[in-house]
Amino acid sequence: LSTSFSMGRDLSSLSPMAADYTIFVHVTRRDTSVTRLTLEKIAQRLGRTPTRFFQQDHTPFGGGYPTNRWLPGELIRYDYLLTAPSGLAPGTYDIRLGVYDSRTGKRLQTSAGDSVNIGELTILPD
Repeated sequence: LSTSFSMGRDLSSLSPMAADYTIFVHVTRRDTSVTRLTLEKIAQRLGRTPTRFFQQDHTPFGGGYPTNRWLPGELIRYDYLLTAPSGLAPGTYDIRLGVYDSRTGKRLQTSAGDSVNIGELTILPD
């Protein structure tokens, strides 16, 4: 059984954006090694449900207010529903948010890198 919860963030751009960017949310178990994460991603491509990470990519406001219309300095409150798939291993997961150009795959950079940690999620054992 999957679980959904609402998340909200205040977003803004520092300068005009020429592209209509996509937002990504990556949720990764804190103790997961790069090797384990790579194996999980391969398993996901083969149709298996990952147990140590999940991600959701989406356009802001379902495409209703694309990032190329955002004004520099404008504060934008963005609420969205995040759905955690069933079968996640118990543990603490880091939630990271970033922005990328879906045409090129290039991520925008922040002072913290190509994504920012926006919180954590704890999955308890059944």
